[in-house]
Amino acid sequence: MIAKIFRLAAICVALAIPSYAQDVLPSIEGDNGFVREAAPVTVFGTDGTPAVFGASGSQDQLNSTLTPLGAGEEYVGSWVTNNDPHIAFSAQADQPGTLYVEFSLDDGSTVITSIPHSVWNGESRFHSYVKLPGRAHRVRYVNGDTAQGSFQLLTATGAGLYPFEKSDRDEPVLVAYQAAGATTTQWAVIVDLSDRATFPHSDVGRVDLYSSSFEVSRNSTGAGSLLIGVVTRVDGTDADVAFFQGVTFDNTDERRVARDRTYPVPIKLGQEGGNLTRVGTSVEVTTTALNTGTTLPSPYGQVTPQVGDLVMRLEVTAGTVTGSFSGFYSGNVRTR
Repeated sequence: MIAKIFRLAAICVALAIPSYAQDVLPSIEGDNGFVREAAPVTVFGTDGTPAVFGASGSQDQLNSTLTPLGAGEEYVGSWVTNNDPHIAFSAQADQPGTLYVEFSLDDGSTVITSIPHSVWNGESRFHSYVKLPGRAHRVRYVNGDTAQGSFQLLTATGAGLYPFEKSDRDEPVLVAYQAAGATTTQWAVIVDLSDRATFPHSDVGRVDLYSSSFEVSRNSTGAGSLLIGVVTRVDGTDADVAFFQGVTFDNTDERRVARDRTYPVPIKLGQEGGNLTRVGTSVEVTTTALNTGTTLPSPYGQVTPQVGDLVMRLEVTAGTVTGSFSGFYSGNVRTR
């Protein structure tokens, strides 16, 4: 009978049904069916203060400011070392700039990590990180080419400082392109990395590719390949392209070839000195079809290819072919 009463009380709590006898603390059943209510417990930290569960923290005044910056001016916070496990920031300015969250293991003598965040004009930008107790931190902000009229930067440290939602500007976005009825090799810019005003991504350092979908439809004699790559060098004469994904349809009887790929981690297409830094590939070409004196089709009209752009080559060696590509990607503020 007692067990039935406890089950009924639990159902009332779960369904938010009022009960005449509803315990705040859980009940514990021991040997021989003996039931007693749990005793309240207060947990104390090593410093003797009561432990707080959930988010808690305080403003880091040495890394917060409301003073606008001039053109190209830099705000450099002070190095702070404490035992808080997390750090978070919130920034807003009427002009674009870049905020860096930096960490040190020797109280600022050596910067071991500098994490950049682009802040666009009028945008409310926030983020949080694991700081680790005892690791020194500071916040640094570099303004763009225009003097600010307003600037708000708040930094806080504490515990449980994780946002419950991810900002929309950090979510992957979708892009799609089709080259229809091609009888000769076609090139296209899938993502114009520098054009965040037209394309749906927010940051312009590199492309991070989360998924890709390839589809080729061909007539009975159609042959060739569809490859996806990134521009690693370009000038007025030619360009270097490093390919890393694609399909061929030379030796198949299929009139339609489709491949869908979702990656466990995004393919990070950063580069340095003309080389991809996080992708190894042997499929690299130099082509005059891409240069800064010509434009190529894209999902948003004709664009000039630049370093870092995601490009597609639909190679047609025979027949008539329609090739398409779509995928989720995001722009990253990092370039490598």
